[in-house]
Amino acid sequence: MAPAPAANAALQGAQATAQGAHATVQGLRDPRPCLNDGAVQPGFTCWKLTVPFDHSGRTPGTLYLQVGAADGPANPKGTLVFLAGGPGQEGVALLQRIAGCMPEVFKQYRLVMLDQRGTGPLGAVNCPAMQAQIGGSAPACGFDPAQDLAELVRRRTPDGGLALFGDVVGYEFIDPTYRNPGPIPGSGLPGDLIGAMHQAVAGDTRKLDAIEAVMNPADGTPASRLSAGLHAATICSDLRFPWGSSATPNGLRQPFVDHVAQTLPPSATWPYTSAVALAQSSVRTCLRWPAEPPNSNPSGRLPALPTLILNGDHDLSTPLEWARQELAVGPAGADLVVVEGAAHSIQSRESGHAGRDAVVEFLLG
Repeated sequence: MAPAPAANAALQGAQATAQGAHATVQGLRDPRPCLNDGAVQPGFTCWKLTVPFDHSGRTPGTLYLQVGAADGPANPKGTLVFLAGGPGQEGVALLQRIAGCMPEVFKQYRLVMLDQRGTGPLGAVNCPAMQAQIGGSAPACGFDPAQDLAELVRRRTPDGGLALFGDVVGYEFIDPTYRNPGPIPGSGLPGDLIGAMHQAVAGDTRKLDAIEAVMNPADGTPASRLSAGLHAATICSDLRFPWGSSATPNGLRQPFVDHVAQTLPPSATWPYTSAVALAQSSVRTCLRWPAEPPNSNPSGRLPALPTLILNGDHDLSTPLEWARQELAVGPAGADLVVVEGAAHSIQSRESGHAGRDAVVEFLLG
């Protein structure tokens, strides 16, 4: 289907702007509008950046990375490169969203984002079977939600309990209170996961079943949005598991998992069972991931650079405990700001503004 005249004119105008901005940028090629789900993100220009496939030179070839930057002259404080998370998440599609979250900052900094290698529409690591397995990773109730969750885990098979684990961890991205009855974005389905679990304990599973269908779509998440392959390659090398590091030979890993399953006290994983804890995605994926040397970590404190560590106290993906560990080994004088009630991705998902205020003060103060 041909684009509508208005949409076509907007795209042509954005292309002309991109061509005009090209003269101010060195080392990049093929200027064009930055898109998000096919829609132009006004005020930004994208380029291709050519990088080595293998920086060591052992494997020849090159890759294209997509880089997006705000248009216009240099800003007073320079350039701010904002990296997306995941690992495996695209970056360029978030330009307009991030700029809108902190307008004070981007009046003084030029925003630049890129699709890091292995992500985005130009070169996502795409493992279809893994993509299909990915889902989209409270106020007073008058009842105990943890007891409800424990009861549902006991009623279901280990696989059913694992689905609940994915629902609870992933739901923080939608609503860190878990109680908002408003529609789940993109579905129109009423929210409130805690209420849905309480109804399911009482025998009515319809709402919980519907939420699970939204959280775990049959076709998974597109690799261009979040590469499951790159995510696995990163966490399997970075994290530590019951078998130790990623250097442990594959044949030795399962005995360590079995030993932990036999010795782990129920209190360590409640309201889940140890079977659910040891079957969650990072453990099962990395159990089969090829053995390789783990990523190295610095042996001492990092250089004394201004550092802000920002974490929500409701973050299930990167828990507050990790932020405190990072503070202990980070640069001297680093600051940790804990945002009460916030979950993951504070800059773009925080319901209040305490976290964004801390970022603005850090960058502009």
